[in-house]
Amino acid sequence: MTHASPARLYDQISQLLATGQAPLARPLAQQLAAADPKNPSAHALAAHVFYTSGQPQQAEYFASNAAALAPKDVGLLLQHANLLSVVGKTDKTIAVLNKALALDPANISVKIALASALQECNRCFEALNHAKDALKLAREVTPSPDTSPDTLLAAPLIGAATTLAACLLNIGDAAEAFAVLSEFAADYPGDAHLASGLALISNYVPGISRQEQERLHERYGQIISSAPPFIAPVADGRAIPRIGIVSPDLRAHSVAAFVEPFLKHYDRSSAQVYVYQTNAIADATTARLKPLATLWRVMDNISDQGLTQAIRADALDVLVELSGHTHAHCLPALSPRAAPVQVTYLGYPNITGVPSIDFRLVDSITDPPQVDAQRVNSSERFLRLDPCFLCYQPPAKAPPVSPPPSLVNDYITFGSFNNAQKLNLYIIKLWASILNRAPTARLLLKGVALSEPALQLYISSRFAAAGVSKSQLIILPRAATTAEHLAQYAKVDIALDTAPYCGTTTTCEALYMGVPVVTLCPPTPHGTHASRVGASLLSAIGATDLIAHSPEDYVTLALRLAKSNLASRRESLRATLLASPLCDGPAFATRLVQTLTQLAKPNPNSNL
Repeated sequence: MTHASPARLYDQISQLLATGQAPLARPLAQQLAAADPKNPSAHALAAHVFYTSGQPQQAEYFASNAAALAPKDVGLLLQHANLLSVVGKTDKTIAVLNKALALDPANISVKIALASALQECNRCFEALNHAKDALKLAREVTPSPDTSPDTLLAAPLIGAATTLAACLLNIGDAAEAFAVLSEFAADYPGDAHLASGLALISNYVPGISRQEQERLHERYGQIISSAPPFIAPVADGRAIPRIGIVSPDLRAHSVAAFVEPFLKHYDRSSAQVYVYQTNAIADATTARLKPLATLWRVMDNISDQGLTQAIRADALDVLVELSGHTHAHCLPALSPRAAPVQVTYLGYPNITGVPSIDFRLVDSITDPPQVDAQRVNSSERFLRLDPCFLCYQPPAKAPPVSPPPSLVNDYITFGSFNNAQKLNLYIIKLWASILNRAPTARLLLKGVALSEPALQLYISSRFAAAGVSKSQLIILPRAATTAEHLAQYAKVDIALDTAPYCGTTTTCEALYMGVPVVTLCPPTPHGTHASRVGASLLSAIGATDLIAHSPEDYVTLALRLAKSNLASRRESLRATLLASPLCDGPAFATRLVQTLTQLAKPNPNSNL
């Protein structure tokens, strides 16, 4: 058998990649690596081929070979680190990036990658320092936007800015993160990454109105919607509507806890459900959800164009996207319209701003009907799934409800298990007002990133500046398992919701563990969706007495609740939750299928 020369293999592989036929290039890439085993470029090309064709594990193997053959080549080390990150080997990713940084301390791409990897490990302040360095270096080498507004030339600068903003958000500095991105979005108004990041962070910043948030989201939609939308055909004569769900979070993630009731209980005779998993991460939750769908496609390593084409090929009637502007979203794939009707729901507390997304599923508390007349965005009409737009699936392995700890402690312990992104100065000062009026009380904070001593110290300093003594603050790191995480609620008497971005899963978990949650909801019709979710959840279980409508009311309500019969409420709260619409999976699935089926009919706008 005659084998092609390495030069010939290079040419063949390049042609296949150029024409979008990466899978056909895989055997040729293997041949090339075998024919030229000492050449790091051969292994690097093989890594690129396998990654592009959706096989990251094999890609990482070849990237490792390439880096080993040229241990001082920073580009190959960076390729290997990126693939290690893709396959979830974050600790090894950091080690390889540190090696690359030692070789080239001023490499902007390495610093950005290292900051991102450190964030994955919840080493927030280390990540922040590298992101600041990357931005400083990028400023020095990027032409002024006045002389060169080309976003390609500014890619390192934009990458550093978005990374820094993410790092700032992760330590609770949403306002500063917003300011960073605002500066660069003004300089590069056509960059979609900056626009998306600015839209996302706006949900966390106190004082930003619903209308301003809509304008920011609409700006993103304008940037990515330069081409006219393609109207996908609906299959004629189909008896059962075909509903699509696209998400990167169908795993051990908050989104899955609210998707599962629908997938478990929807009427198979009324709808077919096609799921598009756009993240390679799969776990026991993924395995549990997969059999519940009519069809499940893993689309983790596919271009936006490829995802659009794959969804169109399935001839859906309605497509529901669940990620909005969160990490690994696929909004550019939906912009040219992958399905005739497109809906955003659940995983993001705002509109997307994409003109080809037609509807957003909410309820009359999160988005009261009065806000419709105030909206600045004409796309994504609100569809209200009353009494609540969510349905919660409690975890299977949860400890029993325990008595309130104040019975033993003789003091009240308030608590919040929300992530550090929501711990802004506004909510810290509000919680401090409660603690300053109850000097024997404690506040217990627990979150994914709070294992980092530097972040603990930073948060403690912010509370100290608000007058909270060190003895009143308890900070716990991440628990190893869900059961251990839920067991920590035995240390909490009353949960305090965050503002302006309320908790969702954290609120449901607290209620399931018998802990009442005090939330702050702006009076109708003010506030944003994110600031009203807590009120929706509490209303769904009939606990409207836990909803405050002003900061002063929030403090008073928390202090009054601390003097009430917490033991009696705690004993009944889990049963109340389970008997409420918030946990009624069959009823919710029926409402959701009916709503989406109505959209699947011809000219759905005429009937809504």
